[in-house]
Amino acid sequence: MAPHTPNTPSADTPAPHHGPLTQRFPTDRRHPQTPTPQPHHPRTALTPCRQEPDRWIQAKQSQPKYWHADQACGPNPSNVSTTILRMDSFREQLRSSRAASGLTQADLADRSGVARPNIVAYESGRREPLFRNALDLLGAAGAQVIVELPVVWSWTEGRRPYAVPSRLWRLPPSEALRRFEPGHHLWWSGPPRGFDLALRADRLRAYEIVLREGSPRDIEGVVDELLLCEAWSDLVLPSTLRAAWSRLVLDPPDTPTSRVAS
Repeated sequence: MAPHTPNTPSADTPAPHHGPLTQRFPTDRRHPQTPTPQPHHPRTALTPCRQEPDRWIQAKQSQPKYWHADQACGPNPSNVSTTILRMDSFREQLRSSRAASGLTQADLADRSGVARPNIVAYESGRREPLFRNALDLLGAAGAQVIVELPVVWSWTEGRRPYAVPSRLWRLPPSEALRRFEPGHHLWWSGPPRGFDLALRADRLRAYEIVLREGSPRDIEGVVDELLLCEAWSDLVLPSTLRAAWSRLVLDPPDTPTSRVAS
């Protein structure tokens, strides 16, 4: 009988399989056919790019529908804010004005000439009125209608641009004095924090954050014209930002809102 050699495979022993290099030496031993996943850095995705202000404009395309005339936006509608003309604001104003005047929906329909089913749809937010119908309804409900120019935003020059509006605006008290929770793109260092805009100290800090770090939409949702003018001298702001906004606070344009603020 011939001696058995350990290094010689027998007929019953299958030959070793020499596959591709990726099978014998996988990059990830948990999943041999897939590469090692790269680590994810959420801060990179949440931190806004201050060098490219157009990214803020692209983000506005996902905002809800607003009540405005497209012709009023000028040659570049994406730079125009319409937050102040939201359908939610019209719906609430119509309902509150009608209730303050002691009118039912049927009474308002008789006064305005707008059918009652349409009024029901407008107040519930299911439909959007035409501009003329909106004016007729608000006027018949006893509301004072003030037509203002849209807020147009621009950016300062330099390595760190800041958003600057064409005019200031007023917010409803419920929004101007609400609790403000800054998002990760505004407050990315330290634990999450909220600000009570009814408290002056918190309001000053919140205004400083949104004016320095915020997009136009962030600023419009927090800053109120009267409260900004009252706090302006105590705000700690970069010199470029302060110079760009000072013309609006110290020398506002002649608008109905500015006349009320003065």
